[in-house]
Amino acid sequence: MPVKLIALAVLTVFVCRSQSFEVASIKLHDQRIRLGADLNVLPGGRIRISNLELRYIVEWAYSVKGYQISGAPDWFSTDRFDIEAKAEGNPSEAKMRAMLQKLLADRFHLKTHQSTKRVPVYILTIAKKVPTLKPTEKGTERPFVGYGPTGFAEGKPLNTYEVTGTNAPISLLAERLPLQSPVLDRTGLQGSFDFKFEYAADPNQPDSAPALTTAIRQSLGLRLQSAKGPIEILVIDHVEKAPTEN
Repeated sequence: MPVKLIALAVLTVFVCRSQSFEVASIKLHDQRIRLGADLNVLPGGRIRISNLELRYIVEWAYSVKGYQISGAPDWFSTDRFDIEAKAEGNPSEAKMRAMLQKLLADRFHLKTHQSTKRVPVYILTIAKKVPTLKPTEKGTERPFVGYGPTGFAEGKPLNTYEVTGTNAPISLLAERLPLQSPVLDRTGLQGSFDFKFEYAADPNQPDSAPALTTAIRQSLGLRLQSAKGPIEILVIDHVEKAPTEN
């Protein structure tokens, strides 16, 4: 079964039925202004995007990963834009994504369609032993999975990275694992979990920490296996480099 972009299907309905932004400004980013790339959804139906490539804007608008986008021109990943827009009221994030889709269609004349493609993937399953995951007790925190270097705080080399999850379903862990291929959750595990484990970013330095696949098996009782599987792709049919005037 392909990885379904359920959010994408829902948002397509919103594009047809939801309101547009009341006001919206799109500009090519001034390279003389050295600002960090940022995308913020703010209270009051506002969205502010600065110094960001159109590829990443489309990723957020359609709730897809980079590997799920096909057919984009070269400038799609190099030219950076600033976008500010405001909608009426205080719409949900899902509606904001849908309105951003419509804005991209109006200003960049973006046209897309969905397709399916077989690609290298990882399958996340339960290892032979019982999973050692700790269920979240209260589940009041926002689901989170993140990773980053452990640093030298405890005398550990920078090659050691740490994955942390709080109130996180396994599907979110699969989505956020630092791998270059999609990870498909086939564990069948329900509920949310808290976890933390370390792994070696460079598997050629095994003394620092176990490889990611080994760390997942030892710490969580889960297994990552390489395979090939179908995923849904967002195909760029048409997009224009210069946005329509504000």
